[in-house]
Amino acid sequence: MLLKREGLRAVGPEGGEFQEWRQRRGAGITSGVARKKLSTTVYLTAEQDAALKELSAKTKVPAAEYIRQGIDLILAKHREELSDQTELSL
Repeated sequence: MLLKREGLRAVGPEGGEFQEWRQRRGAGITSGVARKKLSTTVYLTAEQDAALKELSAKTKVPAAEYIRQGIDLILAKHREELSDQTELSL
């Protein structure tokens, strides 16, 4: 699923479960509040890098934002596996 920016909200093609989850969590760019971000290293394949750069250039959305959205999708998909004590503010 490719994501796009719509105003200050990140949405998938149908809106869907991901958008609802982010709204419930008051997360990331949906809250309109800038949060401190941590630096990390992510290794991509050459194909992933090329596609991400092309998407970023066409949409003017930073590649880092798409990576954060992808992580949010995985965390939402696996949220039941997270400890009840783990509070994520995505």
